[in-house]
Amino acid sequence: MKVKITIIAIALSLYSIAINAQVSLILEDQEVEKQEVFTVDVKAKNFQDLLSMQFMMNWDKSVLRLIGVENYGLPDLTERQFGLVEDQLIVMWIDLALEGVSVADSSTLFSVKFRALSAKDSSVVAITGTQETPIEFIDVNENEVEVVVDSSFITVLGATPTRNIGELPVKLHPNQPNPFVHSTRIPVDSNFP
Repeated sequence: MKVKITIIAIALSLYSIAINAQVSLILEDQEVEKQEVFTVDVKAKNFQDLLSMQFMMNWDKSVLRLIGVENYGLPDLTERQFGLVEDQLIVMWIDLALEGVSVADSSTLFSVKFRALSAKDSSVVAITGTQETPIEFIDVNENEVEVVVDSSFITVLGATPTRNIGELPVKLHPNQPNPFVHSTRIPVDSNFP
């Protein structure tokens, strides 16, 4: 009986560790000049013993133009692990040694190079996922690891500001049925002149 309880306690503690594991992805806010070429570093915290990761990156294409990806900070991470689908950057990396990779907190996993355009005054660079490409990080024990994302806000200095959303004659109605099903409807009323 004592052996069974010990085994159950060990199993529960390992399960608890797997559930509580959490990776943070950090993208810092920046101010840039219009037409400036700059990079957004994708940094990590608690990136421990991971075998793979996948996610997407989005931004406002009228504000920022993608130039490329550089500064690869993980083994086996090259330009081949990045792709563009419907103007979204997709990242898919796997540790080919299957040993699990750890990096120090605030290490740069990779950098995305942009040119700031002048159509608007700001853009959020966000890490996202979809049903087809969910945000997914897998550890050496083949457990999915929770991910927390801190997106960046890029302000283009000297750009012609757009109108504040509060000034727009737009009214959003409650979504139906909810945002967590395959399709959601959000009715919009607008009275543009």
